[in-house]
Amino acid sequence: MVPMMDKIYIDKINEIEKRMNYVVDNWEFDPQISNQEIRFVLCAYIHGFYKNKKVKKLAESYSQKIKERRRLDSETILTALVSALIVGEDLLIYWNKLKNRIEKSPITEKSNLIIQLLPILNFNILKKIGELEYFKSLLEYLRTQGEELIYYWACKQIFLEKINVNIDTSKIKNLKEYLLWELITSEEYENQKESLREKFIPEILNYKFERFDLVVFLMYLFLKKNRIYIFTESELNRIIKKEVMLRINKKVWFPVLSSLLFLLIKLWSIESIKITYETHGQILMIIVGTSFLYFEERLPPIELPVKRIKITLGQIGEFMIVVPILKALGLVSLITRMIP
Repeated sequence: MVPMMDKIYIDKINEIEKRMNYVVDNWEFDPQISNQEIRFVLCAYIHGFYKNKKVKKLAESYSQKIKERRRLDSETILTALVSALIVGEDLLIYWNKLKNRIEKSPITEKSNLIIQLLPILNFNILKKIGELEYFKSLLEYLRTQGEELIYYWACKQIFLEKINVNIDTSKIKNLKEYLLWELITSEEYENQKESLREKFIPEILNYKFERFDLVVFLMYLFLKKNRIYIFTESELNRIIKKEVMLRINKKVWFPVLSSLLFLLIKLWSIESIKITYETHGQILMIIVGTSFLYFEERLPPIELPVKRIKITLGQIGEFMIVVPILKALGLVSLITRMIP
């Protein structure tokens, strides 16, 4: 997946989360907030993408509120199911009610109930309540009703199956279908995605919504699952500097260090050449300084107690290289005389 690197993607996530935050804070007071909105906020939480700590309290309050009701419609049962999942209550009460509704519902409502279940359930939950085979039969039912993209998404998300998606991309006509396609396909479909992205990415960015519904939920998953990189100018400069330094280290300092080490070993081994310990020390000082430069990016800076100034080992290395050179040129004594 090509990383998306534009602030407008972050803005879209923030726009969606603004509505989610409103739902979390006002679900008890605003009659316009539906059970569906509450449910999809809870689903975003259990998927691990929405981190609002108030969600668990919402689930607890909702579960308590539902217990006081005698009659529950399908939307309420679905929302109660995901609330029970978050707070760790028994799921079977709501699952059995929902299962009964699914079996008695007409075709259109039955398909819709199954689709609404998909963001809530996972393999472990179905295994725990002993409904794996039953749920697979529901997915097959969706497939017979022409909901192939939903079927593939459920297979990947719930059963973690590697799927060979056999769908003509020219038949993807709306945003919901496109988002499902993105969520179920991998890098091997990248060429097919480019043309679809040209069509649908602008639609995502310009999508206006008042409710957190299934399409917005899928959009949120899509934006969250695609890694988004936002770089400030200073961060970008730091990254470029680091990459350049790593390449310089490999191309320049490593051969220089190796050459100096070779020279020192050869001089030490040739007995006929009289070289003082001072010269050996200066060469060794250059080698150590070059080593500091080579490993500068990997070594932590040193904080001086005076004014809490931080210096890098690379700066120390530069000093250790320059001083022996100045010494060899006889400039050290000249510089010390010039300084009062």
